[in-house]
Amino acid sequence: MSSRVKDLFLIASSEAGDIPSFTDDVELSGLVVECADLMRGRARSMGHVFEINSHGSLHAQGNEQLLREAYLELIENAVKYGTPGEPIKLGAYLKDSGFCLEVSNEQGHVVTPAADSYGLGLSIVDWIANVHEGKFVTREGHGRVSQALCWAGGGKFGFDNTPQPAPEPALPG
Repeated sequence: MSSRVKDLFLIASSEAGDIPSFTDDVELSGLVVECADLMRGRARSMGHVFEINSHGSLHAQGNEQLLREAYLELIENAVKYGTPGEPIKLGAYLKDSGFCLEVSNEQGHVVTPAADSYGLGLSIVDWIANVHEGKFVTREGHGRVSQALCWAGGGKFGFDNTPQPAPEPALPG
């Protein structure tokens, strides 16, 4: 509950013009593992196991605290609403020159993707996606539901793979 209160204060501060920093170097695969470790006990008590799909080390700039909170919320929803006993897939990956943090589980209760039907938790995830110039996506198909926080490589988030000129050599003296 205290985490939720902190989230609400952060949102209120941001809406009032106190914008959080988006310059953290966030290692996304590590963030996935960290969040899985934090939620493993709760998942196990509901009969779930995590399957972590890692595509190597992915680094993005952003607000690590906000990303962690959003991803934990997505995992919580999968644990709470997924079909009991079914594995929950967690992963971070590149898509269309951007990043995604995704949670996928066997379809149990599906949270409607219409923003006005989100509960408080998913409204916070949606807000976090928006302040990172990204989007919160829900997809359904083949008996599974996937929810992801995705953002482009540009803007406040992402990486720049543009070759940079070599720095000028230092002059002696």
